[in-house]
Amino acid sequence: MIAACALSSPTAYAQAGGPKPKPPISAALPAAEGPRIELTLPEAVALGLRDNRTIRSAYLQRIAQKFDLRVAEDKFTPKLTIAASYLARRDLGATGSSADVTPVATMTTPIGTQVALSWANTSDKIGGSERSTASNLSLSVIQPLLRNGGLDAAMASVRIARLDEKTNHLALKATLAQTVTDIIQAYRTFLLAQEQERLGRDGLARSRDLLGVNRALIESGRMADWRR
Repeated sequence: MIAACALSSPTAYAQAGGPKPKPPISAALPAAEGPRIELTLPEAVALGLRDNRTIRSAYLQRIAQKFDLRVAEDKFTPKLTIAASYLARRDLGATGSSADVTPVATMTTPIGTQVALSWANTSDKIGGSERSTASNLSLSVIQPLLRNGGLDAAMASVRIARLDEKTNHLALKATLAQTVTDIIQAYRTFLLAQEQERLGRDGLARSRDLLGVNRALIESGRMADWRR
């Protein structure tokens, strides 16, 4: 009986020449402590949208797309162009020069009519003081009857550009919605990982408590020593 009690104690068992007892599991597995991140869903969304390259690229594309619409809608805006030239000449000691200035105004109507008004001004200078000028005013009106004629044909490019603008706007909203959805899913995964980590710590604490109870039972002789 005395020998049995001596062998039931880990210290006496080691002194008797047996193997040394294993160290406690609580000492072999130190708890990994770290700061818990408290992050709300609005904060996660704001953090995910801040300096987001995908969102920034989408907004930069929207600037170019809006400019394309502006160019398409500018189709029926009157336009003014000015062509000018100057020529100086010298022939057998005689000098001369000529200057041409021609402003041209053009306009296209929603039914396809093309109107052009030009005013050509020519000035020739021969010798010291002789000068001759000429002006020519012309107006042209072209109305297509079959091809490119009519309201539908003239407005087709503008309507297509407006439809593209609506499509691009919806695409930007879809990009934003998808980005926010991805952030929310990542946030839910983050909360799940935190909860699993908490459950793991609770399970480890219960296992350590159970280990302490089992050791106390082993030392009191009420449970067999599993370390043998």
